[in-house]
Amino acid sequence: MNSSGGHDEIHIFDWTGPLYDVLDVNTPMITNADTGVLFTFAHEDIGGTVGYSMAVTTGTSVSVMSASQLPTNGGNVEPVLQAQDGSFIGTTGDGEDNSMVAFEATGNGRWTVPGYGPKIATADGGVIAQAYDPETEDFAGPAVTFDQNGNATGQMASLPTYSWVWNAYQVGSVDQVVAMVPYIATSFWAFAMANDSENGTAARPKYAPLKSCPGAATPCPQEAIMSALSQLKALLQSPCQACQDSVFSKLSGTDQASFLKYLSLPPRFWDATRSYAPADEALCATDWQHFFGFFCAWGGVPVHDFMGDADAKSQTPSNTGKGVQIFFKPATAICNVLSLQAPGVGDQGVLNQALLLHEALHGYTGKDDNYLESSFPGVPVTIGESANVTNYLKNNVIPGGAQGATTCRN
Repeated sequence: MNSSGGHDEIHIFDWTGPLYDVLDVNTPMITNADTGVLFTFAHEDIGGTVGYSMAVTTGTSVSVMSASQLPTNGGNVEPVLQAQDGSFIGTTGDGEDNSMVAFEATGNGRWTVPGYGPKIATADGGVIAQAYDPETEDFAGPAVTFDQNGNATGQMASLPTYSWVWNAYQVGSVDQVVAMVPYIATSFWAFAMANDSENGTAARPKYAPLKSCPGAATPCPQEAIMSALSQLKALLQSPCQACQDSVFSKLSGTDQASFLKYLSLPPRFWDATRSYAPADEALCATDWQHFFGFFCAWGGVPVHDFMGDADAKSQTPSNTGKGVQIFFKPATAICNVLSLQAPGVGDQGVLNQALLLHEALHGYTGKDDNYLESSFPGVPVTIGESANVTNYLKNNVIPGGAQGATTCRN
């Protein structure tokens, strides 16, 4: 059925079942990216033989195949997640004899792990799953991370409930807790029950966290940008004549103390290449003080598509009382720093700080690049060359030398 109410009837499968008054057919279903759906079903023939099949639709066409090669443990395979590569992860079995199973849209099985149920698909092709709990008769036990081959790689104390912006909460409480933020897959069904709200609506993640690898010798984007933030805050916490002369004296209504207070609010750093929030929601202030973003000109284009050639874009201005919100392209904005101009030898950490300062000024002042370019002396006013602002800040404000994380792995 489409949004206009039109519909198509798609023939799937015929069989003659046993002589029961009611033919019970269970068809667990999941979206297949944005092309159709995949569902599985068991069918018992008139002689009592049970078979298992799987159907995949694309538009109005359908492919039906046998799923007999998948481990069933006495029950149908129920798809629960779509993995990063488009394959599926589900459950099968009955009672304590449940298993987590990964399989392809062709019906071929990949791996099976007894006793677990999938909860969140991760960007590396793996999954976060929970153990089966006999008391609740649900997958509510300890949370374990698995790689793309079904090998256990780690354990979480518990699996919280995540909001759309990755605040974590425990069931039965409204108190926010500190928890690991998963590097979520960008499929249309990365959560059990589809999305963070668990309402069964297929959707890509609106706000995708930057990749994180705490303690790694070569930092990931999250650690690299947090390192730059720490260095930048340290600069602003000390007497900084260059900050006053080159920034705050040039921007009306600004001062170092209030900017530092703004920069010290919890930051919101996202991976632009994996975030699908509408641009008017993500990049314009949407609180009541700013008329709920009514006058925002960006429209509903996803951030992923809206970025264009930009390395980073920030919410301008930030919502009242909120910290900086920036969407980065990690490979160019954080790891390689700028795609428009190669950084000097040894100054990647400095450019990370300058880029962060540049984007934070947007959120703090509510002004665009043309305003900043016209306010800073010697910076040409251009369209699409916002690297000029970053370079100005690097050359006039950020102390020289490689500070903070220099390179990172994508």
